[in-house]
Amino acid sequence: MEPLKNCPFCGNKAKFMTRSNIIHGQERGFEFGICCSKCEAALPYERYRLDLRLSDFGELELVKDERPTAIKAWNRRAE
Repeated sequence: MEPLKNCPFCGNKAKFMTRSNIIHGQERGFEFGICCSKCEAALPYERYRLDLRLSDFGELELVKDERPTAIKAWNRRAE
């Protein structure tokens, strides 16, 4: 997965922020965004998802992973 670029406004590190937790049957998930760890600049109010499920054999399975999409949106810079 591509690393997060620093904040385009203040230059500090970016972080994932959980907006809500989701429970749906055997699936658990998170709605998240990305923001600056210092000035709190964030992507427009997009809600990205990361959903997991516990398999019959006790392993975590990714059901939906929008982290790469969120990272691409955060890392996009004007030319």
